[in-house]
Amino acid sequence: MSMTPNTNTQSPPQEATTQKVVVPLPVIAPQDLETYYYVFVKGSLYASDTHVFGLEVREIQALSTKFAPPKQVENGVMFKNPVHQVINSLAQLGYRIVSSCGEVEQIFTLQREV
Repeated sequence: MSMTPNTNTQSPPQEATTQKVVVPLPVIAPQDLETYYYVFVKGSLYASDTHVFGLEVREIQALSTKFAPPKQVENGVMFKNPVHQVINSLAQLGYRIVSSCGEVEQIFTLQREV
C-alpha cells in the first residue's frame, strides 16, 4: 500500500464579509404623538360601581343616557353599574382596553383615536 498525497485541494475558508444594513426610520412630528386620548376605569368584578377618570363632558352625557347620572368623585365620575357594562359602553364610544392591572380591584387603561 502506497500512500499518495491527496490530490483534492480545498481552498482555505473565506472570511465572511460583514455588511451593515441601514433602515431609515420615519421622523414623527410632535402633532402625530397625540393621536390617542386615554381614560382610566377603576372597578371590581365583585362590585356594582365603577369609577372613570378622564372622560370629556360629552362622553359623560352620552353614558348618562344609558346609565343613571354619575356621581362626581375626585378627578372623575362614578357610575352605579358593574365595570363590564361601563367598559362595553365606552367601547361603543370608540375606546378599547390597552392595559389593565390589579387583582380584586382593577384599573383599566382605555384609548381612542382623536
